[in-house]
Amino acid sequence: MVESVKPRFVLAFTFPMAALVAVASGLGVFWGGTYARETACYAAQGVGQDAVNLIVVVPAILISALLAARGSRLSFQVWGGVVFYCVYSYVIYTFGMHFGPLFLVYCAILGFSVYALIYYFRVCGTRAADWYDEKIPDKAVSGFLIFISVAFYILWLSEDIPALINGTVPKSIVENGLITNAVHVLDLSVVLPALLIAAAALWRKRSIGYALAPIALGFVVLISLALAGMMLAMKSHGLSADLGLPIIFGVLALVSLAFLAALFRHVKKSS
Repeated sequence: MVESVKPRFVLAFTFPMAALVAVASGLGVFWGGTYARETACYAAQGVGQDAVNLIVVVPAILISALLAARGSRLSFQVWGGVVFYCVYSYVIYTFGMHFGPLFLVYCAILGFSVYALIYYFRVCGTRAADWYDEKIPDKAVSGFLIFISVAFYILWLSEDIPALINGTVPKSIVENGLITNAVHVLDLSVVLPALLIAAAALWRKRSIGYALAPIALGFVVLISLALAGMMLAMKSHGLSADLGLPIIFGVLALVSLAFLAALFRHVKKSS
């Protein structure tokens, strides 16, 4: 059994969260009323992410939770990565969309995922280093996380800084009919710093790095798939979208998955 993991807690967080994500995502894909108050561009992005949530995220969180409950350290960290993705995504669903029929469902998912993430760090925040052998590719994984962080900082700031200098509003905010860009807020303030902290801690072989790096990589896999889904949905709805972007995000997901697999090859067997 994974040290201190209580199967009933993992499953108690997971089952309602997975059910709610399935309901919200299913309605997002198949019921037009979900995004009735959003712009066409933002609604299409929502449908694309909901499709990925339904096809990938729900099975991933259920399978990883069931295996973690049976004692798999690897699966517990996969579960943490999916939970991290849900926290990120449903902050955007709750704060970045107009009030609508699924508001309370989004709030419930956010609540379950936040407390599930707290539980994840409560379990392995100080002991995750003991779960790995000495041969992990810590420098390679750290370098990749730094690369992702720097790349997205450059991407988002290249849009935000010119708009601030010129006293204008970024194009993405105007197109999506938003007050501000919740993705930029979360990335610049929380997620990208977290990836840099994970990289630095893993590089120095600190325990928090072993807890953070796997869920950071899992998050990058899922958010890359979600971004690819958004672009494809926009194209399918007749909106302007660069079809090269889904390919780029697909490659990013595969590379992140490869780094995650390389990390997990060095997980020790549970006693």
